[in-house]
This record gives sequence, C-alpha cells and structure tokens, in this order.
Amino acid sequence: MKILILPKELLRYGQYDDYQYIDGELVVSVADTGNEIYNKLILIHALVEEMLTKAKGIKEEDISKYDAEHLTSEEPGLEVDAPYKDAHLIGEGIERILCGYLGISWKEYEKAFI
Repeated sequence: MKILILPKELLRYGQYDDYQYIDGELVVSVADTGNEIYNKLILIHALVEEMLTKAKGIKEEDISKYDAEHLTSEEPGLEVDAPYKDAHLIGEGIERILCGYLGISWKEYEKAFI
C-alpha cells in the first residue's frame, strides 16, 4: 500500500481522497488540508471505504467510473445511486466518531473542505 498526501488539484475528480490500484498496489491519495490530523481523518475514511467496497465485491473501476460521471456532485458518495454509498457513509461515521473523540467540531472540520 502506498499513501500520498498531495495538493487537492492533483487528485482525480476534485475530491479530497482517492484510492486506486496501480500495478496491483493500493494507492490512497489524500488532499493536503495543511492539518496533519485532518489529513489522517480523510485517510482513515478512504481506507475504511476501500476495505468495505472490496469486501462487498464493488470494483474500484466501477467507483472510479461513477466518480468521473458525477464531477458536478459535491459528494458523489452520497448520491442515491452511488455503488459505494454505504461504505462512504460508514467511513464518514468513523470520521465523525474520531472528530468527537478528538474534540473537533464536525462543522469546523468541514470548513477545511470549502
């Protein structure tokens, strides 16, 4: 597995996290928010989502195709027909739990993404 922290403009589809398999290796990219904790929260979300989709047989290629077709969506993983919606919601739930434990307001956290 490879983890990359990159400027947001270098991530596919304009999102804050991305995962794909390159030559059989999982590559997880996270947009650099300038805050190490926030970057790790995004990373955890991506890892949870990838693990759950893989376990459920949802192909990364199908997720990438869906995201590429929904570039105008603010959050493709929340769209009703997103093939990975459940995994996305669980990843976000874990993010929220961790924010709570760390004393980070979810509203303040979300401001990093605006």
